[in-house]
Amino acid sequence: MEGSLFHKSRVITKRLEELNLKRCLTTSVCTLFLILALSIMAFATGYKELITGARLKYILFLVLFSFVYIFTQFFATKYNKKKLIKPLYLSYYFMYAFCLAALSHVYYIMSKEISFYTFFLLFVALVPVLSRKEQLLTLLFITASDFAYLYVHNITGIARIHIVLLTVVMAVVETFVNVSAIKAARSDTALKSERHKAQLDPLTGLLNRRGLESVVESAWTICSRNRIATSVIMLDIDFFKAYNDTFGHPAGDRCIKEIAKVINTTAKRNTDYNSRIGGEEFLIFTQGMRNEDLLMLAKRIQRNIEELAMPHACHDVSDYVTVSIGISRFVPDTHRTFKELYQKADHELYNAKQNGRNCISINGSIFSRPTTQKTFESYSSAYGNARNSSYYIKVAK
Repeated sequence: MEGSLFHKSRVITKRLEELNLKRCLTTSVCTLFLILALSIMAFATGYKELITGARLKYILFLVLFSFVYIFTQFFATKYNKKKLIKPLYLSYYFMYAFCLAALSHVYYIMSKEISFYTFFLLFVALVPVLSRKEQLLTLLFITASDFAYLYVHNITGIARIHIVLLTVVMAVVETFVNVSAIKAARSDTALKSERHKAQLDPLTGLLNRRGLESVVESAWTICSRNRIATSVIMLDIDFFKAYNDTFGHPAGDRCIKEIAKVINTTAKRNTDYNSRIGGEEFLIFTQGMRNEDLLMLAKRIQRNIEELAMPHACHDVSDYVTVSIGISRFVPDTHRTFKELYQKADHELYNAKQNGRNCISINGSIFSRPTTQKTFESYSSAYGNARNSSYYIKVAK
């Protein structure tokens, strides 16, 4: 339970970091366009003094800082530099806020208006989503800025009241923005978590039929476009009904979970999708593998299951739990569907069962489990030197 909560917390934190990056990027782009527009207007209307002197320095700093941030974010996103995300948006946020605060002071000295200070407070309130500790630091920063603004410029009367009220409103708005963003992130994470759970088999944690259909739908188009072979390895526990009837359903569930673990630890590429499609039936959807590689993968699974040495009630095949396996493979196109690939694997599985079980059927040929290293090697050469095959061929990204 604690691990699950910790994982959800990390997911929410990651979503908020991504939101902050997007908001900072949007602010950078808007700042560049706004400064460009104001500069054009200043030259066009004859108010060149608006972009000269101290203000020009801060404006140029904002432009340079915005460009640096945009390129740095592009680098961090492209090269997946996750550790840079939080320092990146926090440094941007505080530097940008400091620059706006300084610019508002210069603007007040020249025009005696607090409009730019209002813009500074709005930026602080609306742009970032901060943690409680970061919010406290922000409030301290704003308080210090208020004192500087009020006492350095000797602001009194209505203007002082306006600044204090603006600061209070900013604090309320910032809290509301933060709480709303965090609630939205939690809600979205919970919704995605529920959708993910709906695609998993509750007993084994493997994909269920719904989850399998979802991943196949997205992978099929990529494989068809790039001419990448798709494959199905279908497994069925031999005489599982006899196992269940003899040892009981709890033992049957434990048996299914153990076999699911073997499948997950053996077929573990990023593009191997493992699923439980029935009571004792499992399916592995793979991409970019040759027949000999599929055969070797199936043998590894079969051998690892037998090495569990789970006693079986039915001794017709073995004293231990075994599986029968059917394999199908082809390159998808507009005329070939996953249903066809599935049906072909199902036919191969039926062929394996008809030929004594505890064996593998591929393209109508039967391969039994070798019991010695010598037979294992002769088995490998029977389907091309599969023992030395890469297993990692062309895979859809």
